[in-house]
Amino acid sequence: ERIEGVVGLGGADVWDEGGQFVGRLAQGVLLSVQARSADDAWLYVTAESGLSGWVAADAAIVFDAARLQPREIVLIPLTPAPTLALPAATGAAQLALLPTPTAAGLMSSAGESKGGMPLTAPVGALPTARVRVEGGRLNVRSGPDASQPVLAKAQPDEVYRLLGRSADGDWLQIERPDLADGFGWVAAEYMEAGADLSSLPVRSDVSGAPVFGSVAATATFTPTLASESATPAPTADRRGLPVPPLRSRPAPTGQSSGSATGLSGTLVIQTVWGGDISLYNLATGELRLLTGGFDPSLSPDGSQVAFTREGGENGVYVIDVASGEERLIFGGRQHLRSPKWSPDGRWVVFVRGDEYILCKNDPARCGISSELPSGEFPERERQPALARVSADGGKYEDLPVLQYAGAPDWSVDGVVYQSLGGLQITQDAPGADTQLVYFDILKQYELDPDWQPRTANQAGGIAFHQREASHWEIYVVNPDGSGLHALTQPPFALAESFPSNVSPAWSPDGEHIVYLSNRTAQNTAGTWRVWVMDKDGGN
Repeated sequence: ERIEGVVGLGGADVWDEGGQFVGRLAQGVLLSVQARSADDAWLYVTAESGLSGWVAADAAIVFDAARLQPREIVLIPLTPAPTLALPAATGAAQLALLPTPTAAGLMSSAGESKGGMPLTAPVGALPTARVRVEGGRLNVRSGPDASQPVLAKAQPDEVYRLLGRSADGDWLQIERPDLADGFGWVAAEYMEAGADLSSLPVRSDVSGAPVFGSVAATATFTPTLASESATPAPTADRRGLPVPPLRSRPAPTGQSSGSATGLSGTLVIQTVWGGDISLYNLATGELRLLTGGFDPSLSPDGSQVAFTREGGENGVYVIDVASGEERLIFGGRQHLRSPKWSPDGRWVVFVRGDEYILCKNDPARCGISSELPSGEFPERERQPALARVSADGGKYEDLPVLQYAGAPDWSVDGVVYQSLGGLQITQDAPGADTQLVYFDILKQYELDPDWQPRTANQAGGIAFHQREASHWEIYVVNPDGSGLHALTQPPFALAESFPSNVSPAWSPDGEHIVYLSNRTAQNTAGTWRVWVMDKDGGN
């Protein structure tokens, strides 16, 4: 059996079973995943390029990996992997697994900076440093100060040559030949260097390159939640530094700029899972960078966004939309995902995936037939569960759910979530029963439920997406399981590739649904974009 996956944030190293380095896959590369190690630490994958081997499980985004055949392997990667050797005179340690050189990367040439420092020195003549950030990208500024405008973004794990430092050592000047003056400044605390940087020349020159976002660029976004409220521009990003100016997203072909739909309000969206989180104004078409992380969710009043982060900044966060001030409301646990607000904005429900169930002595708990030989199923499996924490971080409690709970959404009528047993509803109360909404054992994979806000005129349907053979479609069902019907469906019975429609989210008034679709003008599968439709699937 094979399942699909994608390379996660920062890319993935590929190894053979002997621990030899095979190659490196970039973030976002599609994977065919064929097997997993018995300890769930490794996945055997084949990329679109044909590169095959083992990657660390936490370096890939894979749904339901527990279905894969486990292999009893002990994989110990041999180090060092391919490196760029630096002369001993620089005092720099070797940096392993350097990315493929690009216009913004290590091996490049340019003219001189404003300060006259040559940027064409041979590779190795200058010390290097690697970008070390989690859940986002690093701001490259015009000068060594947080008040200077952002010129570009540096990706996690990119390596740059260092041209200088600020007098206090808090900022590093890096070579950026893609910028007009060939350099930019980054905060030193987010760079990992292989040399003593005290010998770098002290510099203070400021680049005159255009500000980041001043030239609009087309992008694909993942909608998470809609809000009616208008949101003022923040003054700082997730590190307390000034954010870039507003930038407009070009209208799709055939549409005018601004809001072609006549809608108003704000979407919180992501271009890449685990990357930048932005606010999109439906009325003006303006896009504003807010922070970085996973699974953003806008509060009911539109004033805050909840999200999660991995790595050293692991936890559930809340950021104030107006000020850009962030605060950690829950930490100390791993694999935190999918935060959603309670209707009154006082609580945040989320998924925590740091517990395991043992399969070896009780395979039925893992959904495994007891007739299978014990060597064909894992000794343990991760068991995602739901919890909630108060918006101020002061109170925490687990919620009663079935095994493998995920993607919660909170309404006045309870918390709906996905599970291996279909869509379920639980309550924020000790000992509450979880109630079945809908489960089709022949189709399965009822995912990402979103609860329509209850009003005086409507009880609130639950939108979700479900597998339809080769593609996915959006459905809506009543909380009692009645009234199931499709909101999207293929326009033709035959096509080379059917498009998919996924990730529905209701507008606060319950009249519209925003979602992702990769349908083209010819109604075949193509580029993913953000769409909106009426609550009945029309328009």
